[in-house]
Amino acid sequence: MVEKQVLKRAAVKLLRENIKLKRGEKVVLVTDRHGDPIHSALLQAATELGGVIREQRIRAGRQHSSPIPEARKTLLWADVLLAPVDSSITHCDETVAAMKKGLRGASMPGIYPELFAKLLTADAEKVAWTNEKIVNALRGAREVRITSPSGSDFTLSVEGRRPGRNGPDLSRKGSVTNIPFGEVFVAPVENRGDGSIVFDAWHLVRGKICSGAIAIKKGRIAGWDPGAKPYVDYLRKAGSCGFTIAELGFGTNPAHKKPVGNVLHDEKIYGSAHVAFGQNVSFGGRNRCGVHEDVVILKPTVWVDGEKAVDKGKII
Repeated sequence: MVEKQVLKRAAVKLLRENIKLKRGEKVVLVTDRHGDPIHSALLQAATELGGVIREQRIRAGRQHSSPIPEARKTLLWADVLLAPVDSSITHCDETVAAMKKGLRGASMPGIYPELFAKLLTADAEKVAWTNEKIVNALRGAREVRITSPSGSDFTLSVEGRRPGRNGPDLSRKGSVTNIPFGEVFVAPVENRGDGSIVFDAWHLVRGKICSGAIAIKKGRIAGWDPGAKPYVDYLRKAGSCGFTIAELGFGTNPAHKKPVGNVLHDEKIYGSAHVAFGQNVSFGGRNRCGVHEDVVILKPTVWVDGEKAVDKGKII
Protein backbone atom coordinates (compact mmCIF):
# COMPACT_ATOMS: atom_id res chain seq x y z
CA MET A 1 0.00 0.00 0.00
CA VAL A 2 1.31 3.44 -0.95
CA GLU A 3 1.47 5.87 1.94
CA LYS A 4 -0.61 9.04 1.82
CA GLN A 5 2.48 11.22 2.07
CA VAL A 6 4.03 9.56 -1.00
CA LEU A 7 0.88 10.28 -3.00
CA LYS A 8 0.85 13.84 -1.67
CA ARG A 9 4.47 14.42 -2.78
CA ALA A 10 3.68 13.02 -6.23
CA ALA A 11 0.63 15.30 -6.48
CA VAL A 12 2.64 18.37 -5.48
CA LYS A 13 5.38 17.44 -7.98
CA LEU A 14 2.81 17.05 -10.76
CA LEU A 15 1.17 20.40 -10.06
CA ARG A 16 4.28 22.42 -9.29
CA GLU A 17 6.86 21.01 -11.72
CA ASN A 18 4.83 19.57 -14.61
CA ILE A 19 1.60 21.57 -14.78
CA LYS A 20 3.17 24.68 -13.18
CA LEU A 21 -0.01 25.65 -11.35
CA LYS A 22 -0.22 29.33 -10.44
CA ARG A 23 -1.94 30.66 -7.34
CA GLY A 24 -5.51 31.66 -8.15
CA GLU A 25 -5.86 29.43 -11.23
CA LYS A 26 -9.14 27.54 -11.59
CA VAL A 27 -8.79 23.77 -11.16
CA VAL A 28 -11.43 21.16 -11.98
CA LEU A 29 -11.00 17.79 -10.31
CA VAL A 30 -13.03 15.24 -12.30
CA THR A 31 -13.88 11.84 -10.85
CA ASP A 32 -16.05 8.79 -11.46
CA ARG A 33 -14.81 7.12 -8.26
CA HIS A 34 -15.61 7.07 -4.55
CA GLY A 35 -12.97 7.25 -1.82
CA ASP A 36 -10.04 7.51 -4.22
CA PRO A 37 -6.74 8.31 -2.41
CA ILE A 38 -5.27 9.90 -5.55
CA HIS A 39 -8.25 12.26 -5.75
CA SER A 40 -7.67 13.20 -2.10
CA ALA A 41 -3.94 13.80 -2.67
CA LEU A 42 -4.59 16.02 -5.70
CA LEU A 43 -7.28 17.97 -3.86
CA GLN A 44 -4.98 18.61 -0.92
CA ALA A 45 -2.02 19.58 -3.12
CA ALA A 46 -4.05 21.91 -5.36
CA THR A 47 -5.54 23.62 -2.31
CA GLU A 48 -2.15 24.15 -0.67
CA LEU A 49 -0.71 25.57 -3.90
CA GLY A 50 -3.49 28.15 -4.12
CA GLY A 51 -5.80 26.71 -6.77
CA VAL A 52 -9.49 27.65 -6.92
CA ILE A 53 -11.09 24.22 -7.03
CA ARG A 54 -14.31 22.69 -8.27
CA GLU A 55 -15.01 18.98 -8.06
CA GLN A 56 -16.98 17.43 -10.90
CA ARG A 57 -18.50 13.97 -10.67
CA ILE A 58 -19.20 12.11 -13.91
CA ARG A 59 -21.10 8.88 -14.36
CA ALA A 60 -19.25 5.62 -13.81
CA GLY A 61 -19.16 2.68 -16.22
CA ARG A 62 -18.71 4.71 -19.41
CA GLN A 63 -16.64 3.58 -22.37
CA HIS A 64 -13.34 5.36 -22.76
CA SER A 65 -13.83 8.76 -24.45
CA SER A 66 -17.63 8.60 -24.54
CA PRO A 67 -19.40 11.96 -23.96
CA ILE A 68 -19.54 13.68 -20.55
CA PRO A 69 -22.12 16.47 -21.08
CA GLU A 70 -22.52 16.88 -17.31
CA ALA A 71 -18.96 18.24 -17.15
CA ARG A 72 -19.01 20.65 -20.12
CA LYS A 73 -19.61 23.88 -18.18
CA THR A 74 -17.07 23.07 -15.50
CA LEU A 75 -14.40 22.11 -18.04
CA LEU A 76 -14.94 25.35 -19.94
CA TRP A 77 -14.65 27.27 -16.65
CA ALA A 78 -11.32 25.71 -15.66
CA ASP A 79 -7.70 26.55 -16.40
CA VAL A 80 -6.37 23.19 -15.19
CA LEU A 81 -7.82 19.66 -15.38
CA LEU A 82 -7.01 16.84 -12.96
CA ALA A 83 -8.86 13.64 -13.83
CA PRO A 84 -8.08 10.44 -11.90
CA VAL A 85 -10.85 8.31 -13.42
CA ASP A 86 -11.65 4.72 -14.36
CA SER A 87 -12.90 5.61 -17.87
CA SER A 88 -10.89 8.06 -19.95
CA ILE A 89 -12.02 11.62 -20.68
CA THR A 90 -8.88 12.48 -22.67
CA HIS A 91 -10.56 12.42 -26.09
CA CYS A 92 -14.12 13.38 -25.10
CA ASP A 93 -15.75 16.14 -27.16
CA GLU A 94 -16.20 18.17 -23.98
CA THR A 95 -12.49 17.95 -23.13
CA VAL A 96 -11.54 18.88 -26.69
CA ALA A 97 -13.83 21.94 -26.57
CA ALA A 98 -12.25 23.08 -23.30
CA MET A 99 -8.75 22.56 -24.67
CA LYS A 100 -9.60 24.96 -27.48
CA LYS A 101 -10.34 27.52 -24.75
CA GLY A 102 -6.92 26.91 -23.17
CA LEU A 103 -7.51 24.06 -20.71
CA ARG A 104 -4.35 22.20 -19.72
CA GLY A 105 -3.60 19.41 -17.31
CA ALA A 106 -3.61 15.68 -16.70
CA SER A 107 -6.03 12.91 -17.60
CA MET A 108 -5.37 9.71 -15.66
CA PRO A 109 -7.67 6.90 -16.85
CA GLY A 110 -7.18 3.74 -14.81
CA ILE A 111 -4.64 5.34 -12.48
CA TYR A 112 -3.95 3.58 -9.20
CA PRO A 113 -1.69 4.53 -6.25
CA GLU A 114 1.42 2.53 -7.18
CA LEU A 115 1.35 3.90 -10.72
CA PHE A 116 0.75 7.47 -9.56
CA ALA A 117 3.72 7.19 -7.18
CA LYS A 118 5.97 6.46 -10.18
CA LEU A 119 5.75 10.17 -11.01
CA LEU A 120 8.46 10.59 -8.39
CA THR A 121 10.82 8.19 -10.18
CA ALA A 122 10.33 9.09 -13.86
CA ASP A 123 13.46 10.29 -15.69
CA ALA A 124 11.82 13.37 -17.20
CA GLU A 125 14.93 14.44 -19.12
CA LYS A 126 15.33 11.04 -20.83
CA VAL A 127 11.62 10.88 -21.69
CA ALA A 128 11.72 14.35 -23.25
CA TRP A 129 14.87 13.52 -25.24
CA THR A 130 13.46 10.23 -26.55
CA ASN A 131 10.14 11.86 -27.43
CA GLU A 132 11.93 14.46 -29.51
CA LYS A 133 13.94 11.79 -31.33
CA ILE A 134 10.82 9.87 -32.38
CA VAL A 135 8.88 13.02 -33.26
CA ASN A 136 11.72 14.05 -35.57
CA ALA A 137 11.61 10.64 -37.27
CA LEU A 138 7.84 10.88 -37.84
CA ARG A 139 7.68 14.54 -38.84
CA GLY A 140 6.94 14.74 -42.57
CA ALA A 141 6.88 10.94 -42.93
CA ARG A 142 4.52 9.11 -45.26
CA GLU A 143 4.47 5.47 -44.16
CA VAL A 144 5.24 3.40 -41.06
CA ARG A 145 5.67 -0.37 -41.06
CA ILE A 146 5.74 -2.41 -37.85
CA THR A 147 6.65 -6.05 -37.23
CA SER A 148 7.01 -7.88 -33.93
CA PRO A 149 8.18 -11.25 -32.54
CA SER A 150 4.56 -12.19 -31.78
CA GLY A 151 3.58 -11.86 -35.44
CA SER A 152 2.56 -8.28 -36.20
CA ASP A 153 3.21 -7.05 -39.72
CA PHE A 154 1.24 -4.01 -40.76
CA THR A 155 1.67 -0.70 -42.54
CA LEU A 156 -0.05 2.60 -41.78
CA SER A 157 -0.02 5.93 -43.59
CA VAL A 158 0.86 9.03 -41.57
CA GLU A 159 1.11 11.31 -44.58
CA GLY A 160 0.07 14.86 -43.69
CA ARG A 161 -0.40 14.01 -39.98
CA ARG A 162 1.57 15.76 -37.26
CA PRO A 163 3.04 13.68 -34.42
CA GLY A 164 2.45 14.70 -30.82
CA ARG A 165 4.26 13.94 -27.60
CA ASN A 166 3.22 13.07 -24.08
CA GLY A 167 6.08 14.42 -22.02
CA PRO A 168 6.86 15.95 -18.65
CA ASP A 169 5.91 19.53 -19.57
CA LEU A 170 2.15 19.88 -18.99
CA SER A 171 2.16 23.67 -18.76
CA ARG A 172 1.16 24.47 -22.35
CA LYS A 173 -2.33 25.90 -22.66
CA GLY A 174 -4.70 23.82 -24.75
CA SER A 175 -2.96 20.52 -24.01
CA VAL A 176 -4.35 17.72 -21.82
CA THR A 177 -1.88 14.87 -21.35
CA ASN A 178 -2.20 11.36 -19.99
CA ILE A 179 -0.30 10.62 -16.79
CA PRO A 180 2.11 8.87 -16.41
CA PHE A 181 3.90 10.53 -19.32
CA GLY A 182 6.18 8.93 -21.89
CA GLU A 183 4.65 8.57 -25.35
CA VAL A 184 4.79 9.82 -28.95
CA PHE A 185 1.61 9.48 -30.98
CA VAL A 186 0.12 10.28 -34.36
CA ALA A 187 -3.31 9.88 -35.97
CA PRO A 188 -2.86 7.65 -39.06
CA VAL A 189 -4.79 8.30 -42.25
CA GLU A 190 -8.07 6.56 -41.49
CA ASN A 191 -8.64 4.77 -44.81
CA ARG A 192 -5.06 3.64 -45.46
CA GLY A 193 -3.55 0.78 -43.49
CA ASP A 194 -3.23 -2.96 -44.03
CA GLY A 195 -1.82 -6.07 -42.38
CA SER A 196 -1.95 -8.03 -39.14
CA ILE A 197 -1.75 -6.49 -35.68
CA VAL A 198 -0.88 -9.01 -32.99
CA PHE A 199 -1.20 -7.29 -29.64
CA ASP A 200 0.64 -8.48 -26.57
CA ALA A 201 -1.35 -6.56 -23.96
CA TRP A 202 -4.83 -5.16 -23.53
CA HIS A 203 -6.73 -4.85 -20.29
CA LEU A 204 -10.40 -5.76 -20.06
CA VAL A 205 -10.29 -5.07 -16.34
CA ARG A 206 -7.38 -3.83 -14.28
CA GLY A 207 -4.83 -6.57 -13.72
CA LYS A 208 -6.15 -8.87 -16.47
CA ILE A 209 -3.97 -8.95 -19.57
CA CYS A 210 -5.52 -10.10 -22.86
CA SER A 211 -3.81 -10.71 -26.21
CA GLY A 212 -4.98 -11.43 -29.72
CA ALA A 213 -4.69 -10.75 -33.45
CA ILE A 214 -6.57 -8.34 -35.69
CA ALA A 215 -6.52 -8.05 -39.49
CA ILE A 216 -6.90 -4.54 -40.90
CA LYS A 217 -7.75 -3.52 -44.43
CA LYS A 218 -7.89 0.07 -45.65
CA GLY A 219 -7.60 1.27 -42.06
CA ARG A 220 -10.47 -0.78 -40.62
CA ILE A 221 -10.69 -3.99 -38.64
CA ALA A 222 -11.55 -6.73 -41.13
CA GLY A 223 -11.05 -9.86 -39.01
CA TRP A 224 -9.89 -11.13 -35.62
CA ASP A 225 -9.03 -14.27 -33.69
CA PRO A 226 -10.77 -15.50 -30.50
CA GLY A 227 -8.21 -13.76 -28.28
CA ALA A 228 -9.08 -10.38 -29.79
CA LYS A 229 -12.86 -10.87 -29.60
CA PRO A 230 -13.32 -9.10 -26.20
CA TYR A 231 -11.45 -6.08 -27.58
CA VAL A 232 -13.48 -6.05 -30.80
CA ASP A 233 -16.74 -6.44 -28.86
CA TYR A 234 -15.76 -3.45 -26.71
CA LEU A 235 -15.17 -1.31 -29.80
CA ARG A 236 -18.40 -2.52 -31.44
CA LYS A 237 -20.50 -0.95 -28.67
CA ALA A 238 -19.68 2.49 -30.10
CA GLY A 239 -20.85 1.55 -33.61
CA SER A 240 -18.95 1.08 -36.86
CA CYS A 241 -16.71 4.09 -36.11
CA GLY A 242 -15.04 1.98 -33.43
CA PHE A 243 -13.44 -0.24 -36.11
CA THR A 244 -11.47 2.66 -37.68
CA ILE A 245 -7.76 3.08 -36.99
CA ALA A 246 -7.23 6.03 -34.66
CA GLU A 247 -3.69 6.14 -33.29
CA LEU A 248 -0.17 4.86 -33.66
CA GLY A 249 2.01 5.44 -30.63
CA PHE A 250 5.37 4.60 -29.09
CA GLY A 251 6.27 4.22 -25.40
CA THR A 252 9.25 6.22 -24.10
CA ASN A 253 9.24 5.89 -20.31
CA PRO A 254 12.25 3.85 -19.06
CA ALA A 255 10.56 3.31 -15.68
CA HIS A 256 7.96 1.12 -17.43
CA LYS A 257 9.42 -2.21 -18.51
CA LYS A 258 6.66 -4.84 -18.78
CA PRO A 259 2.85 -5.00 -18.92
CA VAL A 260 0.82 -4.83 -15.74
CA GLY A 261 -2.63 -5.00 -17.30
CA ASN A 262 -3.27 -1.26 -17.28
CA VAL A 263 -3.07 0.49 -20.64
CA LEU A 264 -2.13 3.83 -19.06
CA HIS A 265 1.06 2.11 -17.89
CA ASP A 266 1.57 -0.43 -20.65
CA GLU A 267 1.44 1.99 -23.59
CA LYS A 268 4.33 3.93 -22.00
CA ILE A 269 6.68 0.89 -21.85
CA TYR A 270 10.01 2.01 -23.26
CA GLY A 271 10.44 0.73 -26.82
CA SER A 272 6.88 -0.56 -27.20
CA ALA A 273 4.30 0.42 -29.81
CA HIS A 274 0.55 0.75 -29.49
CA VAL A 275 -2.39 1.22 -31.78
CA ALA A 276 -5.90 2.39 -31.02
CA PHE A 277 -9.22 2.33 -32.82
CA GLY A 278 -12.06 4.84 -32.55
CA GLN A 279 -11.91 8.52 -31.68
CA ASN A 280 -8.97 10.61 -32.91
CA VAL A 281 -10.30 14.09 -33.67
CA SER A 282 -8.64 15.41 -30.50
CA PHE A 283 -5.13 14.99 -31.96
CA GLY A 284 -5.40 15.60 -35.68
CA GLY A 285 -7.59 12.77 -36.97
CA ARG A 286 -11.03 12.78 -38.60
CA ASN A 287 -12.88 9.91 -36.92
CA ARG A 288 -15.41 11.11 -34.34
CA CYS A 289 -16.47 8.22 -32.14
CA GLY A 290 -17.57 7.40 -28.61
CA VAL A 291 -14.64 5.09 -27.93
CA HIS A 292 -10.84 5.16 -28.04
CA GLU A 293 -9.07 2.00 -26.94
CA ASP A 294 -5.39 1.03 -27.21
CA VAL A 295 -3.57 -2.28 -27.52
CA VAL A 296 0.17 -2.71 -26.92
CA ILE A 297 2.83 -4.39 -29.08
CA LEU A 298 6.08 -5.41 -27.37
CA LYS A 299 9.59 -5.42 -28.87
CA PRO A 300 8.46 -4.01 -32.24
CA THR A 301 10.69 -3.25 -35.18
CA VAL A 302 9.62 -0.01 -36.83
CA TRP A 303 10.48 1.40 -40.26
CA VAL A 304 9.62 5.00 -41.10
CA ASP A 305 9.65 5.54 -44.86
CA GLY A 306 11.90 2.50 -45.16
CA GLU A 307 14.41 3.60 -42.50
CA LYS A 308 14.61 1.60 -39.28
CA ALA A 309 13.72 3.68 -36.21
CA VAL A 310 13.16 0.93 -33.61
CA ASP A 311 14.86 -2.49 -33.62
CA LYS A 312 13.06 -5.14 -31.51
CA GLY A 313 12.16 -2.59 -28.88
CA LYS A 314 15.44 -0.65 -28.97
CA ILE A 315 14.97 2.94 -30.08
CA ILE A 316 17.69 3.79 -32.59
